[in-house]
Formats: sequence, structure tokens, C-alpha cells
Amino acid sequence: MSKKIFLYSVLIIALFLSGCGTPLAVKTLSEEELKTIASYQETQKKYFDVIESYVQSHINSAELLMKAETFKQINLFKKKAELQLKKSDADISAILDELISALQTVLEGDQTQIKQLMALLSELKQKHREMRDAYAVILAAQTKLNEYIQLEKADELFVNQILFSVGLQKEKITSIFDNIGSIMKDIDKLSKGGGQK
Repeated sequence: MSKKIFLYSVLIIALFLSGCGTPLAVKTLSEEELKTIASYQETQKKYFDVIESYVQSHINSAELLMKAETFKQINLFKKKAELQLKKSDADISAILDELISALQTVLEGDQTQIKQLMALLSELKQKHREMRDAYAVILAAQTKLNEYIQLEKADELFVNQILFSVGLQKEKITSIFDNIGSIMKDIDKLSKGGGQK
């Protein structure tokens, strides 16, 4: 989508500066592009909200699965301790220490994994904010360009500044998408018990 926006902007500017096409056609195209970018920005926000909600649900499910697995492990530790305590020469203190140590290890591992998942969710939300900010810059640039087109004023320096701004945001958005993909893979891996990051 960002590539299309960039290409549309270049097309509008080229048509405007070269005098090709009727001024009304260029004005109309510019207005429509502005509406499309604004609409996309709203859709993007809704999409990010859904993704963040899904990831939170995914984390909640992983936490429930970890708790169920922890409960199973606690029962196994408990049974092992009970069997050891039935022996006449059992060292109660050592058995309880071993039980407590095993339980702490399991619980700490679960907490570490949940903290990692929550940190990844926070990172994902930050990337979404960065993406929305980048699109806001593109929308502002397109708004300014549209104002000039509607007034039939433009100069090469102004156009170059807008193209530079939009180009920087395009690169930023591409980088953010790559980061979001990596975060989502890490969330998926951790939530399935794939180990700690």
C-alpha cells in the first residue's frame, strides 16, 4: 500500500508539473488520493487494534496452558515427595527443600515466559504506533500537496521536499513491517512453549 501511495504521489506531481492532463483531472485525482490515504489510515488503526487484541488473547491462552502444565508438574513433584516420605529413613527437610526448589524453578520459568510475551506485545504496540506516525506524515504531505494542487501552485523545491518526506516514510514503514513480522514470530514461538528468547 505504501508503494502505491508513493507512486500515486509521483504521478500526481508529474502530471501537475508537466501540464499533462486537465487541471480538473489532476485536482480530482489528488483529492481522491487524499481520501484513500485517510481511509487507509483509519483501517490500519482498526486492524492494529484487532491484531493487538488477538495477541493478548494468544498470550492469555498460553498462560492458561502453562498453569495447567505447572499444575501437572506440581502433582508429580508432590507424589514423588510423598513416596520419599514413606521411607523410614527419609530426611523430611531435604525432601521438602527439593520440592520447594523444583516448584520455584517451574513457577519462575512460567513468569519469565509471560514477562517475555508481554514485552513482545508492548514492542508490537510500539511498532504499530510508529507505523501510524509514519502514515500521518504521508497524509500531511499529501494534504499539503493537495492544497497546492487545488490552488494550482507548486514549485520544484516544494515538490522535492514532499517526495523526500514520503520516501523516508516509505523506507521506515518497510523496516517497521519487517520488525513486526519478527515480533509476531517470537510471540508465536514463546506462546507455544518454544523456550525463552
